[in-house]
Amino acid sequence: MELKIPAIDNITEAAKDFLQKVITPPLEELGLLLTDQVKLWRFKNQVTILIKAENHLKAKGLKIRKVSLKVLTPMLEYGSLEEDETLQDKWAALLANTAKEGSKIDSTLYSHILSQLSNKDAEVFGFIYDLSTETQIGNHGNATFSITIRKHYSFGQESITNIHKDSFISIDNLLRLRLLKEVNLSTFQEGELMQLTDLGFHFMSAVKFR
Repeated sequence: MELKIPAIDNITEAAKDFLQKVITPPLEELGLLLTDQVKLWRFKNQVTILIKAENHLKAKGLKIRKVSLKVLTPMLEYGSLEEDETLQDKWAALLANTAKEGSKIDSTLYSHILSQLSNKDAEVFGFIYDLSTETQIGNHGNATFSITIRKHYSFGQESITNIHKDSFISIDNLLRLRLLKEVNLSTFQEGELMQLTDLGFHFMSAVKFR
C-alpha cells in the first residue's frame, strides 16, 4: 500500500491559513509571520514595558540597580508576549520594582507566575487582595509614607463569584499558583474558605507601581 504524503507547499499553506485565523492582524506571508512581524510586535511590547518602568522610577526619583540576566530575561521575554494593557502595566511594575535600588527581588518566580495569569485572573486576584489588605498612612519627620498591612480575611468561592461572574476557573488557577490557599476550619468543609497566602501578598506588592 502506497503512503501518500501531501506536498510541503500544501502543508505550509494550511499552517498559514490556520495561523491567520488565530492571530490578529492576519499576515500575508508565513515567513514574515514567524520572523519579522512577530519580532516587531514583541519588540514594541518590550519597549512599552521598559518605558513605563523607567518613567515610574524617574517620577519617584528612584535610583536604578543592575539586574542579573537570569532575572531580567524571562521578564522581558514573557512580557513581550502580553498585549493586554492592564497586564503590561503589571510587567512594567515588576520590572520597576526589580530594578530599583535596594530591591530584594532576585528570582524568576514572579515572572513565571505573572505569565500564567489572564486579565480575568488578575482582576479577581486584585479584588481579593484589596479585601485582604489595608493601607495605613504615617509620618516620619517631614515625610509622609504609606504601608500595606495584610489581614487574615477568609472568603468563600461563592461570595467572589457573586461579584465576579465566571470566576471559578480564575480562583482555581490562583490556588494552583499558591497565591491563595484553602483554609481548614472545624466549622467549614475543606476547600470552602480561602485566604491570601504570603506568596500572594508579596507577589501583588511586586507587580504594583508603588
